Amino acid sequence: MTALGSPSPNIVSRLHGSQRKEQGMILVRTREYIDLLKPPSLKLSHRCRTHHHHPNIRMQANGEDDLASQMKEMAAARKRWEALIREEKVKVLTPREAGYAIQLSNKTLLDVRPSTEHKKAWVKGSTWIPIFDVDSRFDVGTLSRKITNFMMGGWWSGVPTLAYDNQFISKVEQTFPKDTDLIVACQKGLRSIAACEQLYNAGYRNLFWVQGGLEVAEEEDLEREGPQPFKFSGIGGVSEFLGWTDQQRAAAAKESWSYRLVFSARLVGLFILADALFIGAQQVGHYLQDMSDRLTLYRDIPQAPKSLQVVTVDQFVHPSTCDRVQGLILCWLSLNLARALQTLAVPMVATGGGTPSIQYHNIVEQSVAAIVAPTLRQQRHCYGESIPGEFPLATNPSIVLHVLTGCNMDPQDLAKLEATCFFFRQPANFAPDFGLSISELAALDMCQKRAIFKPMTTEERDILKQRCGGSWKLVLRFLLAGEACSRREKSHAIAGPGHSVAVTSKGAVYSFGSNSSGQLGHGTLEEEWRPRQIRSLHGIRIIQATVGVGRTMLISDVGRVYTFGKEPLGETEMGGEGTNYVTTPQPVESLKDIFVVQAAIANFFTAFLSREGRVYTISWGNDAKLGHQTEPNDLEPHPLLGALENIPVVQIAAGYCYLLALACQPSGMSVYSVGCGLGGKLGHGSRTDEKYPRLIEQFQALNIQPAVVAAGAWHAAVVGQDGRVCTWGWGRYGCLGHGNEECELAPKVVEGLNNVKAVHVATGDYTTFVVCESGDVYSFGCGESSSLGHIIEPDEQGNRHTNVLKPELVRSLKQVKDRVVQISLTNAVYWNAHTFALTESGKLYAFGAGDKGQLGVELEQSERGNPELVDIDLS
Repeated sequence: MTALGSPSPNIVSRLHGSQRKEQGMILVRTREYIDLLKPPSLKLSHRCRTHHHHPNIRMQANGEDDLASQMKEMAAARKRWEALIREEKVKVLTPREAGYAIQLSNKTLLDVRPSTEHKKAWVKGSTWIPIFDVDSRFDVGTLSRKITNFMMGGWWSGVPTLAYDNQFISKVEQTFPKDTDLIVACQKGLRSIAACEQLYNAGYRNLFWVQGGLEVAEEEDLEREGPQPFKFSGIGGVSEFLGWTDQQRAAAAKESWSYRLVFSARLVGLFILADALFIGAQQVGHYLQDMSDRLTLYRDIPQAPKSLQVVTVDQFVHPSTCDRVQGLILCWLSLNLARALQTLAVPMVATGGGTPSIQYHNIVEQSVAAIVAPTLRQQRHCYGESIPGEFPLATNPSIVLHVLTGCNMDPQDLAKLEATCFFFRQPANFAPDFGLSISELAALDMCQKRAIFKPMTTEERDILKQRCGGSWKLVLRFLLAGEACSRREKSHAIAGPGHSVAVTSKGAVYSFGSNSSGQLGHGTLEEEWRPRQIRSLHGIRIIQATVGVGRTMLISDVGRVYTFGKEPLGETEMGGEGTNYVTTPQPVESLKDIFVVQAAIANFFTAFLSREGRVYTISWGNDAKLGHQTEPNDLEPHPLLGALENIPVVQIAAGYCYLLALACQPSGMSVYSVGCGLGGKLGHGSRTDEKYPRLIEQFQALNIQPAVVAAGAWHAAVVGQDGRVCTWGWGRYGCLGHGNEECELAPKVVEGLNNVKAVHVATGDYTTFVVCESGDVYSFGCGESSSLGHIIEPDEQGNRHTNVLKPELVRSLKQVKDRVVQISLTNAVYWNAHTFALTESGKLYAFGAGDKGQLGVELEQSERGNPELVDIDLS
């Protein structure tokens, strides 16, 4: 760091440049500086002239002679300031040197900026005494200055009229002794050097001036407080947008009236742009209303092919739909046109060169200056006419692609765009595939943002595309559906039979509870009553966990499966005895060639879901119950045959002896079931077993698009995209929520939840939980072990276990005061059940049975009815 108080050799010339940069600002606010710049002998005459001269004389003073006089006064002031610096009466510091001086030498920073700048950002520990501040007086002189500023674009455009504070010196003297080391700073350096001159004349001798002001300070130079960086805290407002910058203010001094005309033209342009934004917002509203009123993806496209790439549909769709779609693009375009206007008006910085460019995902760069918005009627016919025309922004497809990608439009909207206009169906001639349409490229770009899609090779992506139906829009819908129905890549907790597992958002795994088979993964058989991290997984990021009776299974972000506990992949019928324990996580070698994203453990088999949507199962091959004839101890994965061989699956759920699969088809989402049909839990209207996956057709009759599936031990549930909940299977203890304990052989809507919109459902042995969009939680079914979360007064025998036949709000979770996003409950027979509630902030609450430590908290009793906060942060 240079020595404090030793200016560099070129400091005087740099001061000239700094003052030339500020010269335009001085001219705009001439009356604010004139009293300060003049010698004391002239100040009185100026005041007299302001108040007593004839109005015609004052008007003449505002003309060319007055401007020339002001230039002379500024030149005289610059000479005085140069002399102060040259004679080292005022020492020069850079912002970084000022920061060092404040930290190391305990010097004081005096901030002389007006309040409009100071409130945006200030140096920590500084003292604020403005030399100029907003002029709030109401007299003839002040009003005249404000009118002048209005004409020059200052007052109206966000630059207020400032006035010199006559009490400035007295305020400083009341605050600081004359021997204080004062570092004086303003926004750009002009007011602060003027303040240094005033302070030196008042007797202060230890003065330091921050060259360039706070505007050139980096974040690391000075410790900043306030909402904005220093460089953005200057007085600007709309004037910056209109091009009324420092360079233009300087030019206005020479060509004042011509530049005012330019300013007025820009002002008119501002109103035009504001009107365009308003019209664009209206079009967005019409477009969104149009989309919400339409039916599902293909209802409005007659004979739509599976790929969603419609060949010719202009005769089926009203052309006004395309016009409404433009609203979204026009909003974005208007903002960029404003930037282009400013770019064309303001000279380019020497180091910048050229016109700024917009960077797109996989899009050829196109300069902002090249953007031209064609007139609507030149490209299309009038609104409402049935004759199709060309999309108005067809000359700038990169803008359209950027908007579609940046707004994260869903596949359904992209398909409707293709159905609306030929522009969205024709090849866009963009990399990486020049034959893809705009909507297909947008879908591909959004696919590449997904965590599962990123590491896939080109060959794997093409296979997934063909499996989804040959369209990137369908691939995008497949990926989005998988993210919506499971908590992969997010924190979650699993309430298992006697033990529990929790996964943080960073992929760390904690386990606690029963450990008789080593299912906690700590290398021992000792129970854990508090969450304990599995240290052997260091360096491995886990994205999903599942548990069974005496065993645990984890899936990493690279698709590897780790398992530990009793009979990790074999049958566990009724928790049969065995001695084959694995007490630490071990990779499953038979699955190393399959990128697994989800696993589900049933009582007789284990199911796995691959990244491309294929389902594999291990065990339960006796009598080909899952479509393949194998031995019970066969640990090799076998693909699930039948209807799902060529249909991608986004989620699987396993009950005691059956499997549900949520599939993504071109016609929409659907649910398949396979396994034991006892109690009607397969949902086909009968109790018949199914050896191969079979479509549950009832959802089409109910007009429900399934979004989430859950398989309890003996019953199942689905949440539709519209928020309705369906349940079916064994209805014992009221676990179906229909007000009785009857079996339902096919999905039936839970009427007690008609007034809420569900987003998540969880099922257990004979219990069901539903999470609503608002964060409210409803439960119904077996109330044993207090696992439903309802606060129930004991009866005459002291029994608190009451079955709930209809959905009932879990009021105990309302006390949490945080939105619940996930519920997990024990899904195994013959085990005391417990429940976890995970909140949006990553807090975990537990209630139900805790006799083995599975709640993660130590209890005086064997169970707890009220939610208890678990000492673990899953965020």
